[in-house]
Amino acid sequence: MIGYRASMPAALADLVPHPATPPGIALQVAASATLDARGLWLSFVLRCESRLLALAEPSPRPGRRDRLWEHTCCEAFVGASAGTAYLELNLAPSGDWALWAFDDYRAGMRAAATVGAPRLRVLRGASEVRVDAQLDAAVLSGFLGAAPYHVGLTAVVEERTGGRSFFALRHTSDHPDFHARGSWTRTVYPPADA
Repeated sequence: MIGYRASMPAALADLVPHPATPPGIALQVAASATLDARGLWLSFVLRCESRLLALAEPSPRPGRRDRLWEHTCCEAFVGASAGTAYLELNLAPSGDWALWAFDDYRAGMRAAATVGAPRLRVLRGASEVRVDAQLDAAVLSGFLGAAPYHVGLTAVVEERTGGRSFFALRHTSDHPDFHARGSWTRTVYPPADA
């Protein structure tokens, strides 16, 4: 992919499944987020025998798609350090994506403009699926203002048997709720030279 850097400088952090939805298979999920002058860089790794996962086939024309979170999907929730507005970015192993803007907790949901669509790279192996993405700085600042941003790294993982587990850096309620700001445990800062 043109303009996509090959590696992420941030270390991957393990995501944990919500206790109400443990996976039925041996599965590890890790993710990272970092910010530079070009935008937010995300990386998700699902370590598991890929044949045990329900993965959408690669899309012949990847683009914006609704309801990606109903199946295996990597997600990032990004909010400004001041205010209640936030973005939800859905990234499917098919290469499809969705970007949603919210005014407050689950309020004012709308599709964010497709200008500055995220760049995606999906790598599938026998025992690992990796989804890397970059969201342009102009999209972030246009919706959220200036950094720093609080980030929630999450994933919905669907098994071939139909079970779904919900992974996050931290869970704050008795049911999976990725929109809860208490689970957004990463803060990304603008580069020092910005």
